[in-house]
Amino acid sequence: GNVTSMWLAALSRFGLTRLTGARANRGEIQRLAASLHLSLRRTIYGEGGAETFHVLVKPRANNQAYTNAELPLHTDLPFYAHPPDVQLLHAVRQDKELTGGESIFADAQFATQHLDAGSLAMLRSTLVTFEDIDPAEPPKYHLEASHPVVELVQAGWETGWES
Repeated sequence: GNVTSMWLAALSRFGLTRLTGARANRGEIQRLAASLHLSLRRTIYGEGGAETFHVLVKPRANNQAYTNAELPLHTDLPFYAHPPDVQLLHAVRQDKELTGGESIFADAQFATQHLDAGSLAMLRSTLVTFEDIDPAEPPKYHLEASHPVVELVQAGWETGWES
């Protein structure tokens, strides 16, 4: 419908949108993807590499995403050779007793437009290796990808920057 078209246009233009009013049920991501005729990719996270996984605050977490600690600006999944074009996040429930966990986003395309030509050329030509290794013994996964920090893609700039 019209709302869906407007949302997709905003997502294409800004690269980030926020939808409100979703039911607080697991499975809403799958329903949204199905309504848009999108297929979900399997991930290394969650049980058995499911298409979706649950981010919960965990004791003795092995990943900062599973804590309520501040998450610095970063690019998600730079260690994937072919990262997803779109990520869908659904806040099912926020524990009222926990603080933190706020999300901060930056416009990397805007930032690249304010770099001097030499710096931008270096970021476009220097390969950087990103990796994610399961801390379990033995590791269940070891993902690694090398690419420039900034790549020009059809739809605009794509960054592989991670702090």
